[in-house]
This record gives sequence, C-alpha cells and structure tokens, in this order.
Amino acid sequence: LFFNNHDNPKMISKVNPQEKFAPALAKLLAVIQFTLKGTPFVFQGDEMGLTNHHFASIEEITDVESKGAYQEYLKTMSEEAAFRKVLAGTREHARLMIPWEELEQHKEIHSFYERMIALRKAYKTLIYGAFIPVSDKKNRWTYKREDDEAVFLIDCNLSEYTIKRKPISKEYQCIMNTYGDRDGNEKEMQPYEAVVYRSIVEEK
Repeated sequence: LFFNNHDNPKMISKVNPQEKFAPALAKLLAVIQFTLKGTPFVFQGDEMGLTNHHFASIEEITDVESKGAYQEYLKTMSEEAAFRKVLAGTREHARLMIPWEELEQHKEIHSFYERMIALRKAYKTLIYGAFIPVSDKKNRWTYKREDDEAVFLIDCNLSEYTIKRKPISKEYQCIMNTYGDRDGNEKEMQPYEAVVYRSIVEEK
C-alpha cells in the first residue's frame, strides 16, 4: 500500500495542488493507507505531508528524463507552458533530500502518522480482517474492516468540499478523526475528512 515512490510527484499535490488542503489530505491518505488490507509503505516525506517542490526554473531540475521532455514540449508550446507541464509530472519532486529542519512545522502530521501506525499495530483486524465496501458514491468512500475480534468503519470525504454525513449507527464510536476536535457525529464532513470508528457492541 503506497501513494508515493521515487518515480512520481507527490500524491498530495497530484490530488489537489492547493497548499491549504495539504495537511487534511496528508492525514486522509494516512488513514486510507493504514486501514486497508496490505503492507503499508511510507515513502520519505509522507510522514511530514510533503508536497511538490516549488522549482523556479528548468535549470533547477537535474532529472535527465524531465529535461528531455522539456525540450520536446518546447516544439509545440511556450517555455512557460512547457515548464508547467514538466513540473506536473517530474520525478524530481520525490528525489530531494528530506528537510528535517522543517520537522517541527510538520509535527501535527508526523504525530498523526505515529498514531495511525500504533492503531494498526494494536488491532490485528486492520491487518488481517476482511475488507467490506459500504459506499463508494461520488466524493465519499466508506468501508469496513472486520473479523471475530473487532469491527471498524472508515468514512472518507474524498473532496475539497464540505459534504453531508450520513448518520452513523450508535454502535460505532469515533476513535480517530483527521480533524482532531470533531467526534465523527457532525452533520457535515469537512474537506478531505476521514474518520475511523470502532464498534462498541460486544462480540457474540
């Protein structure tokens, strides 16, 4: 389970390049990654919510493939348009050094990753449990992970818009929310909000 690797731009920027949504998107992706079935792979910078780098010119890019693509684009478009197209797809974004000196300003996301990792390690249901789709309507994705020990419901808003939240059964209790001050019972979901609920009904 991974969203980033050394050959692609940062997933957060691919989903929505608006910086104001980066923190919420980073946590949404973490929830999805650590509640799906499979082996999570955290690529360098994921745990800090890093986005694409703001390169100022083609001269700052060292990737040979990107430089070659830039020359090809120049045959049919302006330098500005060619550079924008290169920036959207260059793997250079994923090959920069991690700015550890900025860790403090990314502390909220880093801490959220630690909590998601701890949650997955605490419940084998999130590792081996069955994956059960609940809803995949536009902008909203809901699914369950369950086994004989526990049942989890994961509710995700995949858009930058506020959407209505369908009522959640009282048997579920919110144990993780990407918007930390919310309990998962509000009438609306915030942009890119994800909530992890656990059934509090005693297993038979």
